[in-house]
This record gives sequence, structure tokens and C-alpha cells, in this order.
Amino acid sequence: MPGSSQSKRLVDIDSGELFLPWRKSGAGPGPETLLVAVGDVMLDRQVGVWIRERGPEHPFLPVLSLLRQGDLVFGNLENPISSDRSSPLPGKRINFCAVPEAADGLARAGFKVMTMANNHMMDYGPAAMRETMHLLAQRGIRHVGAGANLGEAREPAICEVRGLRVAFLGYNSPDQEVEATDARPGLAPARLDLVLEDIREAKRKADVVAVSLHRGLEFSPYPLPDQQHECRRMVEAGADLILGHHPHDPQGVELWRGGLIFHSLGHFVLDWEPPVSRWEKERFRRSRDWGLLVQVWLTRHGVSRARVLPIRQNGSCQAELLEGPAKQQALRGLRHLSWPLNQERLNRIVWRHGGEWLRFQFDSHRFHWRNGLSRRRWLRSFARWGTSDLVVRMLWGRLTGAELPDWALSLKNSLLGRAAAAARGLGL
Repeated sequence: MPGSSQSKRLVDIDSGELFLPWRKSGAGPGPETLLVAVGDVMLDRQVGVWIRERGPEHPFLPVLSLLRQGDLVFGNLENPISSDRSSPLPGKRINFCAVPEAADGLARAGFKVMTMANNHMMDYGPAAMRETMHLLAQRGIRHVGAGANLGEAREPAICEVRGLRVAFLGYNSPDQEVEATDARPGLAPARLDLVLEDIREAKRKADVVAVSLHRGLEFSPYPLPDQQHECRRMVEAGADLILGHHPHDPQGVELWRGGLIFHSLGHFVLDWEPPVSRWEKERFRRSRDWGLLVQVWLTRHGVSRARVLPIRQNGSCQAELLEGPAKQQALRGLRHLSWPLNQERLNRIVWRHGGEWLRFQFDSHRFHWRNGLSRRRWLRSFARWGTSDLVVRMLWGRLTGAELPDWALSLKNSLLGRAAAAARGLGL
């Protein structure tokens, strides 16, 4: 909580237990439901090789008993599952697709709900996305964040355990190429107005609302200030728990008005290709090699208690728990990452890191220019990136140390819209 000394000791470095201030007044009687949640689960590439050689539950074996303890188990499925890999999305350097038997591993590990709203779910198009839904449903696994149209992609998965109804919602960072529309299949976009509307509707149908968000800066230790503000708005609208992923690194934990926010759980099962560009080598050197498995106990009053367990992927592409000094070091790191979120000091820290992120991103674009991406596609991608709200905010923050006013962003977007309309009129 902002300004509280409690935030300095938010997590116990021995047990991983979170100190939730509302527990003192009692979150309410009644049975608890245990939710186990993890971050990115990617079952292709080297992970897929191990699955074919050792069986579909191989990536989860070291933590299998821990996952199965959960009444509900939730994760981000970072790839489609399909037997057809013939039509990868053009223009992407990295496309994921797991073999159909990978779905058996998810079921045997105890997963009950998976979010499909992420930047890789459409790597092989709508057909692979639909097959993924079918394979999950056959095994009793619910999905959120994707659908045949926008309405379906925004639908919650509501699970009932011992009379407690828990609603899950899933969203991907807005991307017009893969997001669903009223007439097109795809993913639910993390647009604040839509998310708030869905939370309020889900709260009318369920006792607890958990929101999954796939967004943020890869390998960044902190969320963006806008994203922190939006997460708080979601809690105020009725979300009890927010589960973030995509940065691959863990980010801090925030307590806000009775809600629990995990800005990034990091990755759970994910292999790494050897870095090829200077940008990738640098980001790999700086990244943390651990993620979070979280246990959250839920009642009709929301989150009653929670525990975070650091995990690391071993050389066999398996998630395993950190123990002893390594566990304590990771939890100290989590405490360090969480403190500025709960002390209203995030803006200053993010702008300090902004220059690094801009440099890495620019190096990534330069790599794609030199390695075969069509010039027209590259220019379109670079222009979209260079004029995005995020980059403009970062540049302004680096130059002035302050946030760019909203009116300036509105003016920028208005001018860009007019320029785009003029270009279309000229047939460009």
C-alpha cells in the first residue's frame, strides 16, 4: 500500500508468503479455493523435442505435485497447438506451434484454464487457433482471450469450486493484425474501456474476478506507469487478482485497494534460442533467469492469502523450484522490484531505464533491416514503432524527466491520422 512500511517487507524471503494487510481485519470466513498461477508456457522448439522424447508431462514433472494441489490451475499458453504447421504468419522471425500431444501434458499437470491472448497464439493463423481451442476443450481445459469474434474473445471462463465462482478474463496488448473484430477471429485486446466493461460484467456473475494481461516491455524489471495506472483502474472496477506476463522477467507485486497485482510472473516453461543480434545478447545478459509460481487462496471476499514460489528452468526444459539461498535471493529481488510500485516512485525509475530499452529496440530493428525483412514491411514496422505512444513518451521522458501530457499525445495521433489519410488518398 502506498506510503506503508508494510511494502518494504511485502514478501517473506523464507516462505514466500505475502503480507496482505487486509488479512488482519479478516477477509471473511468460509472455505478457501486454491488457485495456482504461472506465466508463459511455451511447448515448441526444444521443449517440443523433450516432449516427443520423454512424454507430454515432461516440462512439468519437477512441480507436478505442486500444480495438482490447486483447485484451479491457470497459465498463459504461449503457442497454438496444431497438427498443421504449413501456414506460419508471414513476416515474423519467431513462430511457435506445439504438437497436439502437448495438450495432454497440460491436462495431466492439472491446468483448468489457459489464456490464449498473447503475441504468439496467431502464429499459424485462425485455423491453428481454433484447433487449439478444440484440443483444450477435449481435455476439460477452459480458455480465455481468443475467439471466433470479439464478443467471444472477451467472454470470461467461470469456474465453480465448492460454491465459489471464479471468473477469468484474458487480454493481449492491442495489435490490429491479430485482435478479433465483430467479423474476424482473433484475440481480445487490452483496451482499458473494454477491460473495465468486462470486469464489471464478470463481477455480476462471479464472486472473484481474475484478469490476465499479456503486455509490457520484454526483459524490463518494471511495468510502465500507464500500465500500473490501468491495473489499478481494473481493481477499482472489481478485479480481485491481476496476472501479468510477456516481459519474461518477473516484475513486482502491488497491493491496491484490496486487490493483488502481479505485473509479470515471468516465464514458466520456455526455451531460448541462441541470441543473434547485439540487442538480444545484451538483453539476455541482463535478464533474470527465474520466474514465479504463485499460490493464491480465494474466498467470496477476494484474495485471503498468497504465496510466491520462485522457479527456474533446468537444462531439460523443465520448471523446477528454487530452494535455499537461491530462493531467498530471488525473493529479495522480488521485494526490491515491488517496493517502488507501492511507494509511488515508478515513473522516475522507468524513465531511467527508458534509454536502455530504446537502444535495444533500435538495435533489433537494425538487425531485421540487415537480415531479410522486406524493405517496405520494415519501413512500415519502424514507422509504427517510432511514432507509437510508448516510444514518444520514452523519448520525452529521457529528454525532460517528466511525463508527456495527454493533450500532446492526442495532437500527435491526430496529425498522424491526417497524414495516413492523405497518403491513402495519394495511393501510397
